[in-house]
Amino acid sequence: MTGPPVTVAIDGAIVASEQSAQLRNGLVVAPIVPFAQAIATRIDALGDGRFRITGGGRSVVVRADARGVVALGRLARALGERVSYNARHRTLAIELPVEPLRAPRFWPSIPPGPYATFAPVAEPTPRPVIDGIPVPRRTPIEAGPERSIVLLR
Repeated sequence: MTGPPVTVAIDGAIVASEQSAQLRNGLVVAPIVPFAQAIATRIDALGDGRFRITGGGRSVVVRADARGVVALGRLARALGERVSYNARHRTLAIELPVEPLRAPRFWPSIPPGPYATFAPVAEPTPRPVIDGIPVPRRTPIEAGPERSIVLLR
């Protein structure tokens, strides 16, 4: 690619890449990875340098050159993002749309009111049975710095 480098910011975060976006013939062009990948939800290779890029509920087919470079501003606008270019600072800013929060949908198959649970019924723990005289502990334990084992009786 030839032309001056362009800084690309998506939602205020600068996209870092080994191959930078550049200004060519009045268009900001950039490699599909990572620039188009950052604004898309899905990218499908169709062959012959064509890619189907999906994002924001829209799908666009673009043609990339031999290095996988596309016109990034046009692609972002086609996917519904807001795009602005600052010529003085050579910065392309892309703002992804924010989807509003919606109330969750309730399942229509659940009837209102009390309904049966499938948890097992808890049974009370049986009381211990005392049958005889208690016996002291006969487990070997470590004792002292020499690490010898002592049996307690």
